Amino acid sequence: MLFQDINFQRDFVLNCIPKLQSFQDNDLVSPSYGSFCYNYWRDKVSDFSDARFQEAGSTMGMLMSDEFDNFRKNSRFLRKSILYKSFSSGISFLQKIQNKNGSFDEWYKGENGFAATVFNIIAYSLVGIFVKEKLNENDLNILNNVILKASNWLCSKNDLVKTNHQVAAATALILSFKLNKNQKFKINSEKKINLALKQQNLEGWFPEVGGMDIGYCSVLLDYGMIYHHFSNDDKILRPMIQLFDFMKYLIQPDLTVSKEMGLCLNPYLSRTGIMLLSQFNEEANNFFFKIQDNSPKFEGVSP
Repeated sequence: MLFQDINFQRDFVLNCIPKLQSFQDNDLVSPSYGSFCYNYWRDKVSDFSDARFQEAGSTMGMLMSDEFDNFRKNSRFLRKSILYKSFSSGISFLQKIQNKNGSFDEWYKGENGFAATVFNIIAYSLVGIFVKEKLNENDLNILNNVILKASNWLCSKNDLVKTNHQVAAATALILSFKLNKNQKFKINSEKKINLALKQQNLEGWFPEVGGMDIGYCSVLLDYGMIYHHFSNDDKILRPMIQLFDFMKYLIQPDLTVSKEMGLCLNPYLSRTGIMLLSQFNEEANNFFFKIQDNSPKFEGVSP
């Protein structure tokens, strides 16, 4: 079946939406209304709301796309009114917990987290780009203001210890540029990608806390190719092909990844980067369709 692996992942996500929605505080009078951080608002074992969980709100926003209309009849959780309420309260709470300097916290208060800021910019920029017409004026203003403030903070920050973060940061800023047309973000996006590419090992991988991790290689390939998709910056293609050439030998015959394949023990293989790279590289194209024809299904997404 054509794209059976991609279709499996789509269905897997859609089936998880009720659970994902249950993680969110839906009490209108609660001071944490809109938070997806269950440890904070429900269990109260944390004294702050981890901003990474707010990325779930962007998922609700993306699912409002007309592309999912055929699935709405099968689930009340996919009704646009329910998705919109979840998205709207999610972005409002994200604004509430944003630090004054524009960053977000993930592990502790006042952290000014690089990853928490980068991945929220990416998540909500994609909502702004793809489903902008679904948003009311107030929520669109909140989204734009949150991203603008976060992007301004990110411009002067780099993370070359975890190179996947650096490439994701370049992606975040190019998406922000696409959303608000601020040339500052485009310029700094290219600066960040240039710094990241200089870190590439002769074997093709990029360092994560001083070593190689196949899961983070996969993440970096994803964001490298998303960066290319929105920037048309072709200089990244050769490094991404070299990265894929390294990765392909560490993927097992059943299309899963062993935990031993990396410093951080991340046994996942994402598809987005390979799919986007397949337009420019025959081996990536063949490998992508091999996955589709021989989908590992749950084994391929459980990590």
